[in-house]
Amino acid sequence: MVAALRAGVPGIALTTDIIVGFPGETEQDFQDTLSLVEQVGFDDAYTFKYSPREGTPATRLKDAVPDDVAGERLERLIALVRAVARRRNVGLVGTAHEVLIETRAKRGDLLQGRTRTNKVALVAGPDAWIGGYRTVRFTGTTGSTFTAHPLGQELAVVG
Repeated sequence: MVAALRAGVPGIALTTDIIVGFPGETEQDFQDTLSLVEQVGFDDAYTFKYSPREGTPATRLKDAVPDDVAGERLERLIALVRAVARRRNVGLVGTAHEVLIETRAKRGDLLQGRTRTNKVALVAGPDAWIGGYRTVRFTGTTGSTFTAHPLGQELAVVG
């Protein structure tokens, strides 16, 4: 199914939410989760450690996963999600994307924008660009955030 989605919608970004340590989760269940993350190649995942909430049916479930086991599983899952996302993002360096410039970046003298697939790009430009769209080329990545250069502003070498 994922291959069909990627073939039918080139550039699609897939994200998910994953809870680890749900009562009854075995090491094999967790390994299956890791395998799925690798096979799908999620662009990102919001990951959480299960915590019981009073008044919910889950508080009555048996076979609680020890907190230290759930915490260790969460760390392994986060490391895999980051590695998979980084591999995908490194492949995007050098490609052009339309970004919505949202705000000034928290650090440096850059603007922050997002692609239609929720990729964060940092680009130099005037505050007047905030709230508008710009086409940029990704020039680098930390694994989760991209540096970018606005297209139409490349330097030309003549001669």
